[in-house]
Amino acid sequence: MVQEFINEYSPDTLTAYTRNPSVLRILGDISSQDDVLRQERPEEIAAQLAYTSVHEGVLYHLDRYGPDGLYGSYDPADRSYNGVVLKERATLLQNPNHALAVSVAIPGADHE
Repeated sequence: MVQEFINEYSPDTLTAYTRNPSVLRILGDISSQDDVLRQERPEEIAAQLAYTSVHEGVLYHLDRYGPDGLYGSYDPADRSYNGVVLKERATLLQNPNHALAVSVAIPGADHE
């Protein structure tokens, strides 16, 4: 489905706000990045994405979700991403209201 979107609209980048390691893996596959949480210039990306801040090199959207979070008792951030539980790698995800902000370049797109 993501590839169909890319084929139809030809975006330069894709951005997601998520707590789900599966979404991170999809973005990694699309962008050919092994680790979509590792950004060369996270402050520059944060400046371009509304409500995004940087903590220990990771991009977050703080208070994206309501008081009980998005998932209730099930939280995908308890699952592993690249061999590490996502909440351990991205420590602000300990708060269920916070989400990761991830932006990846699409290979072959015309990046200005």
